[in-house]
Formats: sequence, C-alpha cells, structure tokens
Amino acid sequence: MAVVTWGSSGCPLLPDRLDVVGGNALTVTVKADIPGMGACTTDAAPTTSVIEVPAALDLSAQVTVTIIDGIDGATVSLAPRPAGGG
Repeated sequence: MAVVTWGSSGCPLLPDRLDVVGGNALTVTVKADIPGMGACTTDAAPTTSVIEVPAALDLSAQVTVTIIDGIDGATVSLAPRPAGGG
C-alpha cells in the first residue's frame, strides 16, 4: 500500500506505527524524520512510503485507512480487493 504525506521535504512524514482495528480499519501513525541538527525546510512536498499491509487486515471488505500525524489527520475508504487478489 502506498501512503502519500505532505510536509517539509527536509523532514518528511514517514509511517511510524500501523494498527489494525476491528479487522477492516487501519490506522497509520506518521512522524517527521527530523535530522540531527533539528532544522526542517519550509517547503511543502509529497513523500510516498510503501507499507506492507498487515495480515490481520480483511481485504475482502471495505477498508478504512486513517493517517494520524499529531496535528491533522485524514481518513479514506478503500474498496474491497477483487476476488483473485487483483
């Protein structure tokens, strides 16, 4: 699964924790990857992270994915995976 976050290109928001809730909901907690010097650029850029879908997630049903970053959040619903895994 690809997760796209927006933020500083110097301190991108990266998945830090995955939690499956109720079999068909996934919570992805992201946090900034802040360099040792603690300074981040003030631009806004997308960062794409590819995560492995947890085995406990029921892909045969609609899945709700919530991204939590400590300030804002976003929730999307994904259609069930077609029969045959396509």
